[in-house]
Amino acid sequence: MMPREWTDRTSAHPFKRLAQLAVLGLALTGLAACSSGGIKDVIEAVITPEDSPYGSMAFATSTSWGKAAWRSADSRTAARDAAVAACGSDCREVLWFQNACGSIAKSTDNTRAGVGWGRTRSASGESAIAQCRAAGGQGCRVSTSSAGTPSTFCAQGGTATPTGQASTIPPRPSPSPSPSPSPSQYVSFAGTTDGTGLGWATGSGSTAAAAQSDALARCRNLAGGRTCRAEIGYAGCYALARSACTSSNCRRPAWAVRGAPTKAEARTKAVASCESVTSGTTERGTCRIGQGTGGEAVTCGSAGR
Repeated sequence: MMPREWTDRTSAHPFKRLAQLAVLGLALTGLAACSSGGIKDVIEAVITPEDSPYGSMAFATSTSWGKAAWRSADSRTAARDAAVAACGSDCREVLWFQNACGSIAKSTDNTRAGVGWGRTRSASGESAIAQCRAAGGQGCRVSTSSAGTPSTFCAQGGTATPTGQASTIPPRPSPSPSPSPSPSQYVSFAGTTDGTGLGWATGSGSTAAAAQSDALARCRNLAGGRTCRAEIGYAGCYALARSACTSSNCRRPAWAVRGAPTKAEARTKAVASCESVTSGTTERGTCRIGQGTGGEAVTCGSAGR
C-alpha cells in the first residue's frame, strides 16, 4: 500500500509530482552506467529533498574542518542523526530546517564558513553568505564544497510553515606549530690525576666547553682542591671504568673514560681501555664501571641512548 504521505502530496501537487517522476525516470535509466557513488548522488538529488520535510547539515569543526553532509528525513531527529552518521564521528549538526532550503558559504581562503536557511535556494544562500561574513570571512560565496557535497540542499516535502535554525561554525583551526628541536645537551667526565685516589664528577652544558667546565668545577669541589682533568663535552654517552686496586703495591686505581653513541658501547670501551692500563699488573681483570652516590659512572647527552 502506498504511504498516506505520498498520496496526499501527489493529490495536492499533481503536476509537480509528474515532473518529479519524469526526472526520476530519466535518472534511473542511467543507473547502469553510474558507479555506486553516482547512484547515491542521484537518489539524494531527486528523491530525498522533495520527499522529506526536515533537512539537516552536519559539519566537522575540528581536525577534519570542512567535511560536511546533508540528509533529510520525516523528523528533525532522524535527519540530524543521519547527517552526523554520514559526516563522521568528529561532526555535529550546524543547521536544521523544515520545508525549506539550507546553504553553506565559505571564505576564499577556506578558513571561515557560515550556514543559513530560507524558503528558496537563493534566500538560503544569502543567509549563509551573511553568516560567513559575520564569522570574519572574506569573499564568502556559496560553492560546491569538498567531496562533491552540494552547497545548497532542500527538504520541502511538508506543508508546515518553513522554519530552521543555524549554528555558528568556528574558524578552521590553525595548524599546530612544529615542535622546536630540543637544544643539544653535552656531558663531560672529570677525575683526579694526582695519584692520591680517584675522585670523579660529571658535568653538563649547552655547549661542549660548558659541559667540560662544569665537570671540572664539580670534580675540584668534591676532591678538595686536588688536580682534576675533564673530557671534552660530548652529546653522546660517557662511561668511566676503574680497577679494584686491592694489591699491596697499588697506589691508585687505574681508570679510563670513553665516549660512544650508546651507554652499552661506552661501558664496553671504558672497561677495555681500563684493562689496557692494568696490563702486566695484579690489577688486570678487575676493571668495572665506577659506582658513586648517584649510581654507575655513565652519563649521556641529548644524542646518547
